[in-house]
Amino acid sequence: MIRKLKYSSKSQAALEFLTTYAWFFIIIIIVISTLAYFGILSPSKLLPKRCSMGPEIACLSFIIGQTDVGAGVLRLRLRNNLPEAIIIDLWGITSDAKTPFSCLQKPATGIWLSGEIRDAEFTGCNNAESGLVLGDRGKVNVKISYYLASTSSTFSNNVEGEVFTTVTRVQSLLTQVQCSDGVDNDGNGCIDYAGGDTGCSSASDTAESGGTCPQNGGGGLALYCFTSTVCSTTIVFGMSDLKDALAETPSSANYDYKACCRATNGALSNSCTSPNFIPFHLSDSTAAHVEKNTQSNYNVNVCLSGTSSTVSCYYTASSCSADETCLATYSADTDAHVGDCVTQPFANKICCKLV
Repeated sequence: MIRKLKYSSKSQAALEFLTTYAWFFIIIIIVISTLAYFGILSPSKLLPKRCSMGPEIACLSFIIGQTDVGAGVLRLRLRNNLPEAIIIDLWGITSDAKTPFSCLQKPATGIWLSGEIRDAEFTGCNNAESGLVLGDRGKVNVKISYYLASTSSTFSNNVEGEVFTTVTRVQSLLTQVQCSDGVDNDGNGCIDYAGGDTGCSSASDTAESGGTCPQNGGGGLALYCFTSTVCSTTIVFGMSDLKDALAETPSSANYDYKACCRATNGALSNSCTSPNFIPFHLSDSTAAHVEKNTQSNYNVNVCLSGTSSTVSCYYTASSCSADETCLATYSADTDAHVGDCVTQPFANKICCKLV
């Protein structure tokens, strides 16, 4: 009987020990849950902030923000780590929320030079609907579609990443749009996107930096020609791409890229009624091959004239002189493709100036 009581006492002690610790752990769980419920202790706040992208594009700084009027903002500072220029053709954002994160205005697309750092800003974002609360941590997913400037959009690649950080108050947006402010902000001789500065991916790019000015011409020339998706000056012809492209007449509207020219001394015209110069004959009004005006295989013309001065142009395989601008490059005398004068130009050029 004594032996049975001894064993019973040990079992009871063990049970009491386990029960005591069980209640202890239950109390700890209740306390942690209570703190988490009231936001005093949130597991997400213990995780480090991060902006992770692919090796091609480095994320240097990042903000998920909200303006005083409640509009959401995603701002990224990114660097092109690839050894050559790329062309951004799509920005995408989303999240894992029931209502995915989205924004009304996305960053500009276009050329991005190797090693160049750019600020990319998404505005008009649905922070509240997607569960992003001021002062709390939140996560959004970013997707960037690009292709090498030496190739074409057929060889597009995607970089996917995520931003995880605290939603903070932002006082203002990146409203200083340097790429359309009429100032040579980076001092390279070209003014804005319309002036051919490759440091601007579009007229809405906020930072005119890291770019180059075409070797043949610059913002201060009396006649300056450039290739752009935004052309508020004279369109000479349309292009299907920046390089190795088909062409179309300026009245066609199938291609994003335009060969544009502007003059500081009077207006220009693309009328083919007594033009100063016919850069190309086209095989058709769109999706056309081109040829020099000395050839006679095609009968659709694109033209350029000055209204108060005369436009003088010529074909060459050499560089244009310092007082001339490069209108376009082309692959051959006939049955040719065209290209811009900056990205991946052909050896043959059209050099122009006002006389």
